[in-house]
Amino acid sequence: MMTVTGARIVMELRGVSCLPLEVCPRPRKSVSVTRSFPVAIKNLEEVREAVAVFTSQAAEKLRHDQMVASAITVFIETSRFVEEPEHHADSATLELVYPSDNAQELLRHALEALGRIFRRGFEYRRAGVLLSGLVPAGELTRRLFDSETLEKYRRVMPVVDQLNARYGRGTIRFAVARLGGRWRTKALRSSPHYTTRLTDILLLQ
Repeated sequence: MMTVTGARIVMELRGVSCLPLEVCPRPRKSVSVTRSFPVAIKNLEEVREAVAVFTSQAAEKLRHDQMVASAITVFIETSRFVEEPEHHADSATLELVYPSDNAQELLRHALEALGRIFRRGFEYRRAGVLLSGLVPAGELTRRLFDSETLEKYRRVMPVVDQLNARYGRGTIRFAVARLGGRWRTKALRSSPHYTTRLTDILLLQ
């Protein structure tokens, strides 16, 4: 009645080892959000929009796992099927003075990293953000400066996450993180959400 997983749990509770240690989830070592663009993007502002959205989503994952990041990496790449000099791929990593899950702080560093690697004239087809050096948020020490500002944002961001979870991702976001850009994946062949979206519920007549 409880499937194989349930039977294993029952055996574990009775003192019979059934679950190898590898089954237990390990703490994340990094968080990444990457996407391929449906069209080539040459404009810096459009790439900034994509990187801003990716950074906000990665920060949300951090807060969900109650982790903070010590470094942020941004990468951009043109199509892999073109040769030099049309091909360009680069990345930049910035170490954070204080580990953070604050989207505003991470966004500032992400856009700075993007500014270091973006080259005008190239048609970019992919970008991504990687947060690394993760440590539990509970292990953070008090900052020497701006501790009050940090605490204010640490109270605000969970509320933002709750609202976005309830009303849809991106309901509350930074102005630079525009969702309607050409870089956004079209997802034209995605499956209907029969159980989570009223407009996709099947109607029987």
